[in-house]
Amino acid sequence: MKRYCWNVIAVGAAIIMASCTNNPSRESCHNVGSLEIWASLTKPQDQNVLAKAAQSQATIWDSLVVEISASDMDTMVESVKFGPADPYLTISLDDVPAGKARSIEVFTKTKYGMIIHVSANQIVDISSAEKKVVEFKLVPVRGSIYVDLTNLPTSVKHVCAIFGADSVCDDRATKLYLSIDDVPDRTTDSLCIEGTDSTGAVIYRSSLWLVFSVLRDTTVATKFCRVSTSMSLSLVAQVPATTVVSGFVGTSKSVACETGRLIIDEIMYNANDSEFVEIFNPSQISYVDSLILEIDGICRSIGIVTIPSKGFFVVGRRSLPWVDAYPSLSSALDLSSGGNWISLRSKAGGDTVLDWVAFCGGSNSQEWPNLGTAKKSIALDSLPVEPYYNNFGRNWAPAQTLISTSYPAVSTGQYGTPRFAGL
Repeated sequence: MKRYCWNVIAVGAAIIMASCTNNPSRESCHNVGSLEIWASLTKPQDQNVLAKAAQSQATIWDSLVVEISASDMDTMVESVKFGPADPYLTISLDDVPAGKARSIEVFTKTKYGMIIHVSANQIVDISSAEKKVVEFKLVPVRGSIYVDLTNLPTSVKHVCAIFGADSVCDDRATKLYLSIDDVPDRTTDSLCIEGTDSTGAVIYRSSLWLVFSVLRDTTVATKFCRVSTSMSLSLVAQVPATTVVSGFVGTSKSVACETGRLIIDEIMYNANDSEFVEIFNPSQISYVDSLILEIDGICRSIGIVTIPSKGFFVVGRRSLPWVDAYPSLSSALDLSSGGNWISLRSKAGGDTVLDWVAFCGGSNSQEWPNLGTAKKSIALDSLPVEPYYNNFGRNWAPAQTLISTSYPAVSTGQYGTPRFAGL
């Protein structure tokens, strides 16, 4: 088998895999061309591709593989270091034998050989001494199912989530987050969630038939049965290949579908003296109605509010220049750095949910920003066009603007954009 020249450039580092001096037939180096391959990660239905791909993901990969083949040449294979932190990659491949119908295939894989992203192969002709640029878009074929549970009763000591042959388990917590990773696209199976007591007996169970998709957002809201009573969950599938299962355990309350009449777009939970929740009105008309803010199952009535079209309304812990409404007791709006369930309802709508967010803070495996000790809010990276966008941690980011930039009279050292769009 002949050996060819490879020149690989990734994140500013050059790696020379072989040279022509090692090739037994040096004359072959005179009838060669070169390829420059551009490979990038893409999130379907999202224009902000690189910003999304740069964020960590539970389903990970560590290398990109390039294969070049044709009937009149030996297959050339090269593997280059490439992971979620490197969403864009340029590879220069020198000394590719010149000729017609060179088939190029690019994919990502894990260190165990599991393929995570694929792309359509491209057929190109390469002339002698020609440098050809070929661009690839990599789409995921595997991803993660996220399970978020709250209100777990103390009788539950252990929780497991099972999807097909994959399962993940953890000890009970007030808010429990589980991740089933490396799930193949289009996997169809039953997602089962079981809670066991101290003896190992199953006392809570839910089951949902799920078709796992990596190419579109899918939302299903349904009511589940369990061993002793009932459990309600909301299922949201996210591209690439992420499914969020949310539920209240120990209550008959359902997680209703969101209407999107109002959207939660910014949350300050990491400043214990001045937490706030910002609400955005995406509609073309003003919202004039009662408003109920529900946090971890406890409702706070705001009264009748007016939020203009494309406008913002801020519910805060205490009176501040950017706060539109606040409770009489500051402790009534106490958000947790560990995460909260937040939902919006109106009195007129009864159980109708305008919007909800179940976020987790600190270090987590579900792509929510980790603020550490920084007094920053988290905000959506763009104003949403549908109510499910804010259910996914990867669509949130830490605020980058000092609040005093917009409110110079108050110097708190905190970051956020209350009453304004952006970070």
